[in-house]
Amino acid sequence: HERKFKTLKSWIFKRKKSIIITNPLTSFLYTESVNKLASRVSKRRNDGERIVMVTSFMENEGKTTVAVNMALALAKKGKSVLLIDCDLRKPACARALGSPIHSGGILDVLQGKMTLNDCIRHLDASGLDFLPGGKNLKMTMNLVNSSAMENLLKDAAQQYEIVILDTPPMAVAPDSEVMSSYADAAVLVVRQNAATAGDLNDAASILSKNTHLLGCVLNNVHGSGDFAPVFHYSGYG
Repeated sequence: HERKFKTLKSWIFKRKKSIIITNPLTSFLYTESVNKLASRVSKRRNDGERIVMVTSFMENEGKTTVAVNMALALAKKGKSVLLIDCDLRKPACARALGSPIHSGGILDVLQGKMTLNDCIRHLDASGLDFLPGGKNLKMTMNLVNSSAMENLLKDAAQQYEIVILDTPPMAVAPDSEVMSSYADAAVLVVRQNAATAGDLNDAASILSKNTHLLGCVLNNVHGSGDFAPVFHYSGYG
């Protein structure tokens, strides 16, 4: 768990800041957790697995925050990383990164209006490249389940060591199930005390059938004495 309200001013005006590891206000423990996640993703990927999708079962489990921070952490390790906002229904990567939203995104590439390289944005501070989602669409299946999407991801995988996909929640839309057939590996974000165990098992089974499920990220965990050895450096225990 990481607080979004970091200053008195932001709390008064209810201005939530995105939890990003490049933000100096983000706690050391959270940043270290993300770095550990990035290392485990790198180690658990098999040779040739470049496209890694990040999804969740329900909304508001923090998948976008996890996807963005994981991409930033991998880029800081010297990897060539491309983050793609594949949540066409509710794109949020640009807002999380604090990048201005303008024309040129994944929708323009899928519709043949622009090329992939024309739409990619580079963040000098972190070295991360990302492809924003553009305007939100309600009907996206024709674009997701298309040769254009498949070709886009193939082109991205040829240019980058790792391609991180932020995909919609599985309970909201079938997009993620389709995207899992394009991805080489997947990470399932699980918010503490949100989805049921049965729903999570079903989601994990679907992903495992279509791609290499690297594992789950337990998110928004409110620490207690029981969690102290995991989240704190108590003698490196």
